Amino acid sequence: MISLRTLNENDFPMIWHWLQRPHVKQWWDDGQTCLEEVVQTFSDEPDTIQRYILEMDGAAMGYGQICALGGGRVGIDLFLAHVEWLSKGIGQASLRALLAEAKAQGHARTATIDPHPDNDRAIACYEKVGFVFQPDESNDSVHFMAQAL
Repeated sequence: MISLRTLNENDFPMIWHWLQRPHVKQWWDDGQTCLEEVVQTFSDEPDTIQRYILEMDGAAMGYGQICALGGGRVGIDLFLAHVEWLSKGIGQASLRALLAEAKAQGHARTATIDPHPDNDRAIACYEKVGFVFQPDESNDSVHFMAQAL
């Protein structure tokens, strides 16, 4: 079972380590070159971004966030820490946990997600969870998807 635990300062070294893994870095490279930059990035905007460690049976296995976008929308982002967990339904379960949390908060009517158009694995995962491609909001670097909460 997937659960969410609020990110805390003790998690930053683990996040830094995860961000160096090729399967994460390919899609999550925000230019952080040191732990201090990870701390800064993952500490900013606490009023609009809720950050979580994804846990499976109590063990940290990924990262997820819910971003308040306004207009009744939230943005969801996530990654799994271990390449061997990809394509096993764990991403779908993690995304469902984040969506359940966003819905329980009651502030938004729509969840959005915006993988890179070349990230076929993520797009397939998001479609399986019910996200639908939004061509009018997409471009060469964003495959914008949405679903009602």
